[in-house]
Amino acid sequence: MSEMDNEVVVSENGNSREVAMQKAEVFMDCIDKINSAIESMGIHFENLSSKLSNMSEKTGSIEADVKETSEVVSKIRANASKSKILALNASIEAARSGEAGKGFTVVAKEMGDMATASGTSATEINTSLTSIFDHLSEITSSIDEANDLASKQNESIREIEEALQSALEAAAGLGEALQNL
Repeated sequence: MSEMDNEVVVSENGNSREVAMQKAEVFMDCIDKINSAIESMGIHFENLSSKLSNMSEKTGSIEADVKETSEVVSKIRANASKSKILALNASIEAARSGEAGKGFTVVAKEMGDMATASGTSATEINTSLTSIFDHLSEITSSIDEANDLASKQNESIREIEEALQSALEAAAGLGEALQNL
């Protein structure tokens, strides 16, 4: 091999080394950007998970309120039933009073009608509350599932971060090896 050929090989090796160094630096920069993006994703998923937990807690509070309201409606229904019985008793007493009890008969009938309407309203409210409770249970279940998915995503992101860190260390080692050529 001539001296000129040796210079070309050295020149090509030097140029190849510079190209390899530049590519290693570009690779390391890309890995850094990917790592930053993944760290941001991790933060966003943690925030999402926190928001989902808060939503789950609030949904649980609403479920408790619906249960309480349902208990109140049950009391209203029981009072309506008692009022209906009182109205019936008042009608009986009004009938026994004869002509003197006619005015009281009208009042007793109105009390009975109001008791029936209260009972019907209580039943309708209870039906609505049951529907609300069912929907809240579905929402809570969906929130829990979303929270589980967010946790799995966080774990996947941590695994990717570890792999990228290894790739970054390998790229840095490659850069050092190329410099030592």
